[in-house]
Amino acid sequence: MNNSIFVARLLILLLFIFVSNQFAQEKISAEIYPGVVRLNGTGIGSQFNISRNFSDRVSLNFGAGYYSFNRSDDVVNNISIRDQVSKIIPINFSGKYYFGEEAFKPYLTAAIRFNYFYAYDAEELKDINAFRLKTEAGDEYSHASLSYGIGIGVKRELNDYFYLDASAINNFEVEVDQYINFNFGVGYIF
Repeated sequence: MNNSIFVARLLILLLFIFVSNQFAQEKISAEIYPGVVRLNGTGIGSQFNISRNFSDRVSLNFGAGYYSFNRSDDVVNNISIRDQVSKIIPINFSGKYYFGEEAFKPYLTAAIRFNYFYAYDAEELKDINAFRLKTEAGDEYSHASLSYGIGIGVKRELNDYFYLDASAINNFEVEVDQYINFNFGVGYIF
């Protein structure tokens, strides 16, 4: 639990540094990304990011999301944590490196994520200090962990204020193995 508190404090500190006014001449944008996650099936959700461009090639992002998975009756009897996940709440700090100079910009991205996983009736979560929640659907357990991700994407500027962004990020996490985010969203530049 001490590691989770440390990571949470570190992420909050990075957020304060990230949104400070020491780079006031640089562009800040807000992004909303509806998307899907491939883990034990397809989860649907969304992510919200605050992004700061430090140059035409580099941006840093801070965001949070929510993805949920449908629960089927046959999943309840499966003892794998990966197959039991019902929700993921990622909080991430990431960077993007852009290759294009024009309005169409492909990019590489790397992320550090603090994930909250919620799982139904997963006995293994009891062994890794998970929290137990009583729900109408049965017992549900939550687990926090740190992961990293790498991915690719493309940004298409529409005008001076709006842009479209699409990305695919492969996230690596110790307890759940890995999961993939596919997101498509819109951003507004302040």
